[in-house]
Amino acid sequence: GGAFTSVGGQGRRCLAAIDASTAGTTAWDPNASDRVEDLVVGGGRVYMCGAFTAIGGQFRNWLATVDATTGVPIPWNRNADGIVTSLALGENSVYAGGSFTLLGGQSRNRIGEVDLATGAATSWNPSSDGPVLGLATSGSTVYASGDFNNIGGQARTGIASLDPLSGTATSWNADLTVQSGAKSVAFAEGTVYAWGAFTAVGSEARPGLAAISEDQNVSVNGDPRTLESVLLLGPNPTRGLLQIRYSVAQAGRATLELLDVS
Repeated sequence: GGAFTSVGGQGRRCLAAIDASTAGTTAWDPNASDRVEDLVVGGGRVYMCGAFTAIGGQFRNWLATVDATTGVPIPWNRNADGIVTSLALGENSVYAGGSFTLLGGQSRNRIGEVDLATGAATSWNPSSDGPVLGLATSGSTVYASGDFNNIGGQARTGIASLDPLSGTATSWNADLTVQSGAKSVAFAEGTVYAWGAFTAVGSEARPGLAAISEDQNVSVNGDPRTLESVLLLGPNPTRGLLQIRYSVAQAGRATLELLDVS
């Protein structure tokens, strides 16, 4: 997605599919009317957001989905009233962030969630006081970045961790020192990555780019705290071999407890 008009010598307006093996442009051509800001793929569909008002000649205001194989627009029209700049997939939904105040017929201040199948807005409503520019999910958390100072009912500057059920901000607080917030956010292996117009995370100088521990009990400035949770991989309950993966923000002593269910 982007603001291009051709890819690999083929006319493609703002959307294209490129073969991962040959790097050749495929026949997939949804034809967006204006730039595409973000894409996520799931369930045989490609969900997209941006500044467009039409996909494949059909009216779609800033948020749309098309068939991942044919590129044909699916009748799933959420008709946001402002630009949508970021998307993230949930288990049965897609989270959207941007500058809108209306999403799926519901009042939503710059961030919301819509059902993957129906496109209806859910009750999830963190409400941000500024544009939401980036979104990422960890399975149990939704991370949002942008030019905000309050989101999910709490004071959070530039980046926040949100409960995927209630939409409230968790106690995780990266404490960014910002000029205009974090532009984008990603999550992998227990770490939140962010880039944007910030200069520090907590007391640590981090001009524009930072990696922040997901564990809200380990501070970003190196102050050791108790690591209270681990991720279990494999059956639970289990018998025989059990694999346990855990991470800490810095080298140090850790204790693991394996408990009988009774």
